[in-house]
Amino acid sequence: MWLYPVLRDRRYDYLGILMFCKMVLIEGTTADYHCERCGAAVRNITALPVRRLCDLAPVQPPMPTATVIEIPNDGPGTELKDIFIALGRSAPGCWTCNGRALQMNVWGVDGCREHIEEIVAWVREEYDKLGRIDTAKAVILAATTGLAFSIDPRDPPRSLVEMAINRAEAKVLRA
Repeated sequence: MWLYPVLRDRRYDYLGILMFCKMVLIEGTTADYHCERCGAAVRNITALPVRRLCDLAPVQPPMPTATVIEIPNDGPGTELKDIFIALGRSAPGCWTCNGRALQMNVWGVDGCREHIEEIVAWVREEYDKLGRIDTAKAVILAATTGLAFSIDPRDPPRSLVEMAINRAEAKVLRA
């Protein structure tokens, strides 16, 4: 970065701005000043302000670097979204769904297994919003695509989440 050499020079602050002395009047005088930081004295000043580059300007700590988290494009969240699309429940603009799918991808297979109760609660929340017509459509699509044979009718949300995690794990093992 172009500011790095500037940052190492003590006369610059962390924004790359020159640091001038912080001048204060020496007691008992009317025209003599000294810097509070470096102690440099300037005598017989007839005009203000006094502008002098400070020799001991404090060195600013380096700016913290941002932590970069790589968000995977594929994982259990993507698999769960694909299952929902196969069941006719796609909402490409749904911020909540996309955010949860990304969270699942970041957690990965092992993290999703640790957070399975939380994920099942998310899916159950959406499952409870379905009306009879949407449920019937999903059942028909599940039967025609073969998903119906993998879904536990006693707890469909949990079986969908487990299916997504297993699919993601299978992809990881194949790669």
